Amino acid sequence: MRYISLDEIAKLVSIDRGMSVDDIVLSTRSRTIRETRQICHFLMEKWTLDSLPKIAKYTNLKTHSSVLHSCKVIHNDKVFDEEIASTIDNVENEITKLGFTKPVDRKLRLHNRKVKTIPSVKYALSRATMQQLLNEIRKRYEAK
Repeated sequence: MRYISLDEIAKLVSIDRGMSVDDIVLSTRSRTIRETRQICHFLMEKWTLDSLPKIAKYTNLKTHSSVLHSCKVIHNDKVFDEEIASTIDNVENEITKLGFTKPVDRKLRLHNRKVKTIPSVKYALSRATMQQLLNEIRKRYEAK
């Protein structure tokens, strides 16, 4: 079995998003760089055997909790944001084309330690989106 490295994931994501690997490692908070970094964290957590502190150190973060937060954000955002979902799909397809295998589920690797579950998707909706959905439901209900 061949597992992908952190460097290779960062290169694949940066190519797909059209930026350099150095941009991902910077601590800039601009949206495009932040999203790209979070996508890297999500894929690194999913496809490598490296620990969360090691992933955090690779991207110049202070703690592993930032990586966990990134994974939760991307897990929720990929449902609503087509660009993020397509980036993840493109990179995962490229990883499998290169012949890498996906490691065992992280929860099993942690020997069934308690792992925080990702919050429900309903909390990822913005207030404006929720209001639009509620208005649409009300219109459908009143039409009956």
